[in-house]
Amino acid sequence: METQTSLFEFDDISKEEILSLDELFRRSIHFRTSVKYQNLLAFVKKFKKYSIYNNCLVFLQNPDVTYYATASHWHKEFHRKVKENARSMVILAPMTPILFVYDISDTEGPPLPDSLLNPFETVGEFDLKVLNLTVDNCLRDKIRVITRRLNPLSAGYAVRYLFTEKNQSAHKSKVEIEINSSFNTNEMYSTICHEIAHVYLGHLGNDKDEFWPDRRKLNERVKEIEAESVSFLVCGRYGLKTKADEFIAEQITNEADIQSISIETIMKTAAFIEKMGKQKLPERKA
Repeated sequence: METQTSLFEFDDISKEEILSLDELFRRSIHFRTSVKYQNLLAFVKKFKKYSIYNNCLVFLQNPDVTYYATASHWHKEFHRKVKENARSMVILAPMTPILFVYDISDTEGPPLPDSLLNPFETVGEFDLKVLNLTVDNCLRDKIRVITRRLNPLSAGYAVRYLFTEKNQSAHKSKVEIEINSSFNTNEMYSTICHEIAHVYLGHLGNDKDEFWPDRRKLNERVKEIEAESVSFLVCGRYGLKTKADEFIAEQITNEADIQSISIETIMKTAAFIEKMGKQKLPERKA
């Protein structure tokens, strides 16, 4: 019988080829303040064409990037060529250990379209199907989302973590998440992202399946920063604006908080939750 031990089984990342995001984050002195951390999140959410992981990877290599692409993409799409002394950056790609990409400033050629110079603009409305798919995919991991009338000041919360066979048999769920039924679609989705992020980030622990890590020992402030960071990224990439950046700024009070955050786990969790809203995921293997 095959044992599945990773939440992120779809994410084919070779750590032998490149440093982990956490290691890059720890080595950099540029991201040890609330503002710099928020800049990182803002950058990662805006380049929707590229994966969350690769956006983070590029930003950690060069936070001044305007727009990036491979040399072949620059040539094929924009008839531009990479300068002789250009600064290359590394990203990861399927079937290939690494790819080299370059910022606009490291290319030369015809003028660029206005749409490329303003890649951050959000267009369109949030699709209700994203919310419904996300909730449906939660059931795959025995996470049940319930809408219920709550105190107007309460958004929602993960209320139970059911370890015992008796409880799991009775409730058919490991985690139950309650969301305020008075919320509109956008508010519901951002709250669901936050609460299921707590689960997949390991803040509630794990069980024998070990589909996510056990990180219960983190302090509560760091847990909230991580979960809200995931919600901020996922919602932003779906075109939703939240007040997560304000919340994060208020919660990060010292460098110890920043250093306790796992950038890699946040990015992988955000990528996974984003995927939950795009397609029906296959059943877990036993």
